[in-house]
Parts: sequence; C-alpha cells; structure tokens
Amino acid sequence: MPQREVAHEASIDVEPAGFASLAEQLFAEDESLFHTRMAQSGASALPWFLTLAEGREVPLSATVVLGRNPSAPPGHAAATPVPVDDPYRSVSKTHALVELRDGLPWVSDLHSTNGTTLTNDVGEALACEPGIFVPVGDGWTLGLGEYSVTILRRGVEA
Repeated sequence: MPQREVAHEASIDVEPAGFASLAEQLFAEDESLFHTRMAQSGASALPWFLTLAEGREVPLSATVVLGRNPSAPPGHAAATPVPVDDPYRSVSKTHALVELRDGLPWVSDLHSTNGTTLTNDVGEALACEPGIFVPVGDGWTLGLGEYSVTILRRGVEA
C-alpha cells in the first residue's frame, strides 16, 4: 500500500502577552485553575519545614509570620512569630505570612518594604503582590528582601 503524506498547518501565536514569567502565563491560560482544589491527605503525608538562611529549621504545622521582629497581623491572631536574623536589614519588621491550607503552604507578602518573591525549582521567580496568597511548592525559595527561606517537605529524621 503506498504511503500518503499529510500536510499539517499549525498556527502559533508568538505575540508577547505581557506576562512576567512562564508560571504567570500558565496560570493565566489555565481557565480551570481557580476551580481546582489542591489537597494533601492520608497518613503518609510528609510534614513541611521552613529552612532559614542561617540553617535553623522551623516546622510548618500552622500559620507563621516572618520578619525581623514579627507580630501577628490582623485576621491571623494565632500566627506564630518567627524572627529572622537579616544582616542586610532588608526584611521588614512583619514581612510575610506562611500558612497551610489543606496541607499545602501558601505565602502572602504583608506590605513589606522590599517585597517577597517565590522562586520555583527551575529558577523562575514570581514577585508576590501584597495581601495575595500564592501557593508554594516543595523546594521553592521564599525571598524576603535579600533574605532567603527554603520551604521543604520531608520525613522527620530520628
């Protein structure tokens, strides 16, 4: 039987859409994103930890507020303050909030002076809008001004 060639034409839109990153573009193009509910369940779920720049680890089992001398922001009175030692003084007194929602971490900038960024495991950075919660993945870096916090999910070492 003779082989037939089939020509395919593809149209690719190459106009820049004004997105700051690939992640932002993917979120914008995913119409079902806000209808998706992410959850972690089961007895085998691994706990989350914040690894601060100086090596200290903080378990993330509830809401924490990070800063030079943090205090719980309005609406989050039960948030645990986690002070950070920033030699560059780029971290605000009360800089960012990290909370667990259905077993996954979310971060929000608390109108800090030098901003909050998230950098994923492939190196894409996203500036967090003040007051807006953003989901965080395993191994991502949370930038508080020039101070870095790594968010990790792993088993508890004995």
